[in-house]
Formats: sequence, C-alpha cells, structure tokens
Amino acid sequence: MLGKLNINVDSNIIDEILLSLEPEDKRTFLNELYERLKKKEIEISAGSNISVLAEEHLSLKELKSILSDTLDVTPIEPEETKKLKAFYLRQRINRNSLIHKNFRRMITAELKRVLLKLGIIKDSDIEEWKKLSTEKRYRAIVYHAANFLSYLELEDVFSSILTPDEHLSRLVKKARNVDVIKNMTNSEIVPFLRILIDHEHEIPETDKMEALETIIETFISDLHYYKLAAKKYFSFSDVCSFLESHISLPNRQGKIGQKAAGMILAYKIMQSELKEFADKIRIPTSYYLTTDVFYECLSSHTYNFSSFRHRLKEGTITEEELEREYPHVRKLILETSIPDIIRIKLGELLKKIGHQPVIVRSSSLLEDSASAFSGKYDSYFVANQKLSDNPDEDLEKRLDIVIKRILMVYASALRPEALIYRRERGLLDIDERMSVLIQIVEGKRYGKYFFPTMAGVGLSYNNKVNVGNIKWDDPVLRIGAGLGTGIVDMKGYKIKVVYPHNPDYTTIINFHEVFKSAQKKFDLLDLETDTIESVTKSELFDYFNRIKDDHPEVKDFITTMGRYFLSTAHQDYYTEGIGLATKLETDKHVFTFGGLKKTAFYKMTNRMLQILAEKYNPADMEFTLDFIQKKDPDTNRTVWDYSLAIVQCRQLTGLSEDASYDFPAELPEENLVCRVHKSVVSGYQPNIEYIVYVDVDKYYELDEQKMYSVARIIGKINNNLHGKRFILIGPGRWGSSLPYHGIKVSYTEIYHTLALVEVARKLWDENFTEPSLGSHFGNDVRESRIINFSITPGSEGTKFDKEMFRECPNDIDEFLKESYPDSWIRDVVMVIDTKNLPSNFEDKSKQYMHIISNVEKQVGIMFLGEKRSVKKHHVADSLRPQEEIPE
Repeated sequence: MLGKLNINVDSNIIDEILLSLEPEDKRTFLNELYERLKKKEIEISAGSNISVLAEEHLSLKELKSILSDTLDVTPIEPEETKKLKAFYLRQRINRNSLIHKNFRRMITAELKRVLLKLGIIKDSDIEEWKKLSTEKRYRAIVYHAANFLSYLELEDVFSSILTPDEHLSRLVKKARNVDVIKNMTNSEIVPFLRILIDHEHEIPETDKMEALETIIETFISDLHYYKLAAKKYFSFSDVCSFLESHISLPNRQGKIGQKAAGMILAYKIMQSELKEFADKIRIPTSYYLTTDVFYECLSSHTYNFSSFRHRLKEGTITEEELEREYPHVRKLILETSIPDIIRIKLGELLKKIGHQPVIVRSSSLLEDSASAFSGKYDSYFVANQKLSDNPDEDLEKRLDIVIKRILMVYASALRPEALIYRRERGLLDIDERMSVLIQIVEGKRYGKYFFPTMAGVGLSYNNKVNVGNIKWDDPVLRIGAGLGTGIVDMKGYKIKVVYPHNPDYTTIINFHEVFKSAQKKFDLLDLETDTIESVTKSELFDYFNRIKDDHPEVKDFITTMGRYFLSTAHQDYYTEGIGLATKLETDKHVFTFGGLKKTAFYKMTNRMLQILAEKYNPADMEFTLDFIQKKDPDTNRTVWDYSLAIVQCRQLTGLSEDASYDFPAELPEENLVCRVHKSVVSGYQPNIEYIVYVDVDKYYELDEQKMYSVARIIGKINNNLHGKRFILIGPGRWGSSLPYHGIKVSYTEIYHTLALVEVARKLWDENFTEPSLGSHFGNDVRESRIINFSITPGSEGTKFDKEMFRECPNDIDEFLKESYPDSWIRDVVMVIDTKNLPSNFEDKSKQYMHIISNVEKQVGIMFLGEKRSVKKHHVADSLRPQEEIPE
C-alpha cells in the first residue's frame, strides 16, 4: 500500500492517511508501515511504537487516538482533510513538474485512468471536459482525485509515473539549475531539500553552494551581505529545518522576513564560532507566516493600499492627512479575511503548542536590515490560555485572537510613522511585504504572570564611552528583570547598563545613587487579562510574598533573584545577595544584578557581540536569559544553570566611519556656546541656523498634560523647519516614554534635526540613568546620523549657559504657524536664530553655529564661526551593506 515511497514521512501525513482509509485497510497499512520501518526504508517520529499498533485490532477512532499520543499529532477532520489533500496533490504535481517537464500531463492522464477504472468518473465526463480549457480540465481532475482517492492511492499513481531512480537523477541535475530553484514555491522547497539532504554527496560542491545561496535568496533573504554570511554557516539541513516551520499559501513564493532571518543567522554563527557556550545559546520555538500571505490578504481588497504610500512619495498627501486616513485603512485590514488554508494551518499550530503564551511579531522584508525599522511595526503578546471547557470552542476563540493580532501586524506596515521613515530613507518604491514571526514566549509562569528571568539588549559597539579601559567600540548591554519591552521602548525603567568585558565599571559613585538608579518597574505578561502589565517593585514584591507559599516556582524565582539580581541595602552601603531573607522587602532589596558576575554570562555575551561584528556585522541583539535550578546527579546538590535565547539580531547601522574630528586651532571663549566632556559620539554638523531650545527649569514646572503638549509643539516646529539647519536642546532624555524623564517625542517629530542635545537639571539627575542605547528611538537617531550628547551642568570641563538662550529673541511664532494663546508655551519653547547668539562677530550676518564631537577625546563643542563647507551625506550612504565578510 505504501508503494515505492522512500523518503522521510511526516507524522502529520500518517494521520491524514489513516483518515482516508477504510476500516478494513487500516491493519494492512500498519503492518506494511511497520515492516518498512524495521527495514529503515522510511522514518517517522516515535516509529518504534508502531509495532504495538500493528498487533492489535483497533477501531479507527482508537487508532487515531493512540497515533495522536504516539506521534504527537492531532487528528484532522474529514472536510479539512479534503482541503489538505487537494493542496498536497497540487504540491506533488508541481514539484515533480520541475523535475520532469511532461509530468503534469502524465499524471493527469494516469489520474483520469484510475478515476475511470474505479467508476468515479464516466466517459461522458471526459467528453464534457474536452470542451474546457487545459487549466480547467486540470482543476477538475485534481478536484475529483482529492475528493475520492485516498493518500495511498495517490501515492501509487505517483509511483507509477517515474521510478525513484529517475526522480533522483533528474533532481540532482535540476539542483544545478538555480533558475529552477528560483521558480519553486514554498510548498515545493521543503520536499526538494529533504531529497537533496539524503543525496547531498552526489552534488558537486560548487553546485551545492550555488543552490544553497539561491535557496537562501529565494526563501529567506536576498540582502547581499546576509547571503555572503549565511551560506558560510547554513547547510541544506539548517535551511530545511527553518522552512519546515513556515506557514504559506499553496503554490506561492514568500520569504520568512528579515527579523526571522537575522535571528537564525546569529544563532548559527554562535553554534559555529562559540562552541564553548553553544549549549547555552538557542532561539525560541518559532513559526514563520511567509510574506505571500500578507500580499494575498491586501491584494484581495478593493481598497488600493499601495496608493497610500505612493501619495506620500508624490506629495499628494501630507503627513497630517496620512494620520487622519490611517485609522480607516487599519479598520479595513482588520476586517480582512485570512485565507482558509492559512486558518487551518494556524489552527493545527495552536493544537500543537497547546496553551503556551505566544508573541506575534512583525518580520518584514526591510526590517532589521540596513534600515532597522526599530519600533515602526507592531508585535503583540498573546496569553493563549484556556477560554472554554469545550476543546473545539476553545481552539476557535484562541485562533480568532491570534489571527486578529496577525492582521494588526499587517496594518502596522502602513502606519504613518513607518511610511515617513521609509520616505526619509528612499525606500517607498522598494517592495515591503510583511512576514509574521510566531514564537512561543520565553520564560515561565509565576502565579498569574509569565516572563523570562531577565531580558536585555546587546550592542557590538557602545559608540559613546571612551574612558579608562572602556572604548567606544566595546560591546555594551542593557539588562533588566522581566520582559524586554521596557528596555527597547524607553519606558524610564532605569535599566542596568553594563560593559561586559568590564562589568565592574560604573559612573555611579555612592550607594544612594545605586539605589536611585536601580530598576523599579517591570513589564510582565498577565495571563488572566492577556495584557502586558507594568508593575512597580513594591507591587511585584507584595504579590510574590503573598503567593509564594502556594507556588513553588515563585519560591524558586525568589531564590534566583536573591542569588543573581538583588542586593541588600544597609544604612550607607549594600551587600550582594539577600541571604536567608524569608520575604522580599521593597526598601531593602535592590536590583543591582551583581550576582551575574559569578557566572560566565558577561564573558559569553561579550564574545557573542564581538563575533557578530567580526563574522557578520556590528550587531544590535535582543535576548532573554533564564536560570534553571537542577540537581547535580553526583552530589545531589542544587546547582544553577542558565540559557540565553536570541530573539532578534539586526545590523548596527549609522556608526561613524571616522571616530575623530579636528577642533579649531584657535577659538575665542566668547564664541564657545557649549562644551561637554563625556558621553559624546563622533560627529560634525556645520552652519546651524536655528536652535530649538526647551527651557530645562521651566519644563519641569509644567503639569503632565502640558509636558505632552511640548512634545507635539516640537513635532510641528520640526516639520516647519524642514529645509533649515537646526538642532534641538532640551531636558532629560529625548524620546523618553515618560514626560518627566524627558520630552516624549517620537522619531517622526524630530527627524529633521541635526543634533539632539540632552540637558540634566543638576550634577546627579536620576532621569539620566536611562540611556537610549539599544532602544527603538536611539536606533533611529543613530541610523540618521543625528549627533546626540548630554550636558550635565556643573560637571568638570562643561560649559553651558542657560541664561544666554533666555536672553535671545524667540522666533517661535514664525515657525509654529499656529495660534497658541497660552503664554506659557513661549516661555518654555524657544526658536533661536544662531545669528542672535552673543559673540565677537561684528558682522552677525556671517555668523553660524557649528558642532564638532570626538568620541576618542570625549569632547563635544558648539561654537560660532563663519560658514563652512558641508560634507554631503545621505542617510542611504550609511546603510550600504559591506561587500565582504571577514574570514
């Protein structure tokens, strides 16, 4: 009954075959399957247990039940089986047609013969079909074969056309033809790869590498620098294992998206180059909804979504109109129906993973490439918990939620912020399709919350610090307990910054500053409400203390925190760990993460980021870390181990090619506007015409609503100053998610500026404990080559005079272009013509301001001088991929 099938058998196919069998055939099938397994002619998961099934007389229902447990598959309903069988049939025909150009004609003729022999069709049906077009005749035959023939009967038909040897010889020949691979569909590539893997030794090495690169280009990523690295670290088996987890449309071609591509490449590089820690590094369990599904969903609509971006490029729609129209566009996408076959596959996926929380993530073609698209597209956590006692109803409800989240990710591809970002980088004309990355969330359940032990962002270069043994091109980490959302979104959570090659280095000089700068808020997935909840340290500690006696996993986590994360505060000092504390105390236990130095975590992450810079590109890597307690089999003592999951790896773009810029040989003190002596990047911006200054002291006197208004006003001034050379100076962190930590602007509200200057209120300003390193906003600023440095008034060598700006004329009315009757606005926000700044210039018409900052010297200055030449630079220049990958 199995015919000449001689390839690996997917356990899901076995289940589908059982559903297509008549009861009297099931024993024959199982016996033959068992014999083939013993001879190792075929392989299927948990195959050794088939002998039990083959020796018993079981009903079909019992067979399905046992097989599901044995092979970890879920039976498919008959109607769904018919749909999948038709898909399977078309897939097999198309794949074999690539190997044999006449195969479609041959198989349809054989199918007609079998259908006639079994009485399913009559001669009169064939006469009627002759009146149809070739394509319609083909569809009619496929329809009847899928509905009335079993999988085994179909396999017999296929086996009768070409022998396995004929298939193989043609396949090996086709593997040398990259044009054939380029025309394959997602449903064809995995079976193609499985056969190639079995007979890889028969393909010449040069042909093999060319075929591998073509497969990577067609189904994973076509970025040149990515392919150069990937073909060095991927094998056919690697690519096959990734693509086996894709979810795509029949007979379509789509990629898994660049976010997914970057993640799997970083993982393969680590497995190859960092063998010392290979067993501690992994990627989350992932499934890839390919880009062809996005295209199908949007193209099935009568609304012309592509015109949305074209109108922006052509200037026939303003940014304000874009903002107003987007809610309608989003609503249309959320009302779109996802293709039936995709719904079936997603349902099977949810059956497989059960009630584990998942995250539905964007993974577009352009995302995480030379343009990072940090935070431009959406991702959503899904609690995926039990919603009904009825299994079918429970599955449908969970499936509806996941599909809605997928459509929400699709809608984010047309967000105004994303389209404006693309326009600024000249990417509006480039094909941007959205894949969706569905991952099981890393971490564990603790009561009603789910989260990893720790999350973090690592950068191959910190690009700012150059002091002592910390250089600007050293790796840096930002780490925190809980989910990583607070780290990348600049939520003001006071995330820990560590230089992994020297984790003892810090700018914090006393215990009180340690306490102020320690993490006090956490993002956790609330499984009961299906939301991300931000909780304070006090709320988290109180909850854990309340439930720990009934939840052993919470007790274990408290032990882990006490060992690696928490320190104990005393009157004017602190000690690492919390000792034998029976409960967590908010005022006593501090998140210093000092215990991590007892492990090799810092050594491992430092090498990971260096290796990525050497073998691929300087990287921005997001990760989670989980600690595991287990028993040592030799001593029976509890030991701790850890496991790092790479959840994202993007190219670190916008780095300066030149770390040094020369300062003027002579500079009169009266022409020096500002000087800073730490935390600067390298940069040069001449001929600045305007300074947009937000008064540091007056800003913090505003209520929260007015602070939000300041951010919106900055956005309007940014648009109205487009074409002018200007900089922004303001309090706290630009782009902070909390207005009392800085001005809560988005990237699209500041992207025309040449520099972002951040001013502290005093020598120790706790708002400055949350740097933008690794955040979405910080990535955008770095990518755009916007100079960014901080001013701490009163620090050694710093010059900054707030009174000088207050005494200059305020030209805000000229550039705000709107009526704001509230007088407080003009007191807080100033637009200053640099020609009005005090200097020794007699002819102020020749006066401009210039900025030079030097990361090696850790000095940045703003000074007045005559007009200088402007180094021509376009954002796209910094995004050009490197042509060669170092050995």
